[in-house]
Amino acid sequence: MSSDIPKVNPDALPPGTVVGGCWRLLERLGAGGYGAVYKVETTYDPGRYFALKLSREPYEPRSRRELTLLMDKAVHPHVVAVHACGRWPDVVSGHFFFVMDWVPGPALHLWADLHNPSFQQFADAARRLSLILDALHVAGVQHRDLKPEHILMRGPHGDPVLIDLGSGDYAGAPTLTTGPLPPGTLHLRSPEAVRYHQRHWRRPEARYVATTSDDLYALGVCLYRAATGHYPFSPEWPTDVLYAAIASQQPPAPSAVNPRVPTALDAVILRLLEKAPDRRFETGAQLHEALGLALREHPHEAWEAPLFEWHEAVPAEATSAHARRTRRPLWPTHTHRPPSLARAKLLRLWDELVGLVRPPPKPVPHASPGKALLEGKARRVYPRRRRALVAAAGLATVAGLTMLGARASGAWGNTTVQVGFEATTAVGQKMAGPAEALQTAPAAAPPPAEPTP
Repeated sequence: MSSDIPKVNPDALPPGTVVGGCWRLLERLGAGGYGAVYKVETTYDPGRYFALKLSREPYEPRSRRELTLLMDKAVHPHVVAVHACGRWPDVVSGHFFFVMDWVPGPALHLWADLHNPSFQQFADAARRLSLILDALHVAGVQHRDLKPEHILMRGPHGDPVLIDLGSGDYAGAPTLTTGPLPPGTLHLRSPEAVRYHQRHWRRPEARYVATTSDDLYALGVCLYRAATGHYPFSPEWPTDVLYAAIASQQPPAPSAVNPRVPTALDAVILRLLEKAPDRRFETGAQLHEALGLALREHPHEAWEAPLFEWHEAVPAEATSAHARRTRRPLWPTHTHRPPSLARAKLLRLWDELVGLVRPPPKPVPHASPGKALLEGKARRVYPRRRRALVAAAGLATVAGLTMLGARASGAWGNTTVQVGFEATTAVGQKMAGPAEALQTAPAAAPPPAEPTP
């Protein structure tokens, strides 16, 4: 193998770099957990744009997993398509890349913030999303990292397209996860995934198997964010507080944050966010049907209203259509605050104690929600195990209180794999995460990091 092969940094390639012989880089769209994404054009047909994803490591198994999903398992008109793949700069030992559709549209939350669609348009987009997920789930595919940045809204009316299946999985795929939870984003984890992690993070053999219910819960978080301008549980909270809130705290109804939300839509989003998976919709098809019923339940006028009020433009801006900004509602901090850090640690301690006497369930890959071994009914004490729990509680409490005192001065260990990303553009395959739209009025600050008990 030649020593003349240049070393490259996939995260910082300059514009004009030609990858794979014909793909000219125009700009970096962003960086994910396993690679960087660039807007490219072909050298022989300039002006025809694509997105190129270049893996950070030469042998990144999740990049090959994503390619398998996009080329075979998850082929769908509303999932980005792959058009080419290869290795670069060396065809044998270089970084793996693949080229896919470039979607020139904003992410779901930015579409809501910037374009301020009507609730009818919002509900229509949600119905399409539900059918996209349903088709993937029927094919045995789980997205596992569904978030607003991974839902791009194509065209003037907001036609959703799913991107970034780097954390995805499919039936029969080999296990790549090395920790209890698969890669994902903390504030979009389902309650049952959070409880599994809190109970079994010390067990090296424990592996949580994501199901359709995890994707549907994450979709509920995405819809909540788009309809209200806020996440149900702030990603700015400390990890222990965030996990405690996801596992045990009810979020305010969307209409309590944004009074413009129709009550029927309220009920659908809240059902997606139920703590127990058996109380959510079982399939995307059920969600699609529920949204259709909600549309028929309210008068037409309620659905024609825009998501948010328009911010009054100053006279100098009134001539520009792009100067209009939405006024996103404030978070109701006086009624909905995060759990205290002390309570969060006690809840985690309790879950660890339960995990000592309840081993993790044996993985059943991609079982239907009705048959999956979930941790949704986490706190139920089964009669056969009641005596064991009571007997273990005495010894475990002593050890647990000692552990709690030792950790009281610092944060608890977090072993969850987090998919990080960075964005440099407002449209394309990777969208801004923490940053909000520039053309929206400031939202309320999240509740304080030092919450009240």
